[in-house]
Amino acid sequence: MAKVKIVGDAVVLTSELKLDDIKLVEKVCPKALSLYEEENGREVQVFSIATAKTEGFKGAVTESGITFGRASRDGGYAQITMGLPQVEGDVKEAVADLIGGPVMNLNKLEHELPCVIQDILDAKADMLDCIEIC
Repeated sequence: MAKVKIVGDAVVLTSELKLDDIKLVEKVCPKALSLYEEENGREVQVFSIATAKTEGFKGAVTESGITFGRASRDGGYAQITMGLPQVEGDVKEAVADLIGGPVMNLNKLEHELPCVIQDILDAKADMLDCIEIC
């Protein structure tokens, strides 16, 4: 489950997924990084996670997705640090309103992706076993 911390005027969102694992899935099975809903008989992408493709981009959170820009210092977990807008009242409530929906969707993907990651790693190990160097 993703963790959200409020530190001064910043919000830090840390996934339980490692940034390198998300990058691996992006290369091999990118569709697994998305959530879909049925709409008029068609599958429609409603949410996705990704890694930043631009050096220095810190990441972003929107209703339709999260882009992680860096890894945490303590284990390489996908992480975003965002500025906290001026808040009147309960700051926790304001942060929940701001990023609650995307974080709930991230939690769904975090539940599904460890199996996908393990399948990719197993398939790669099998492939490496089949490669012979002469």
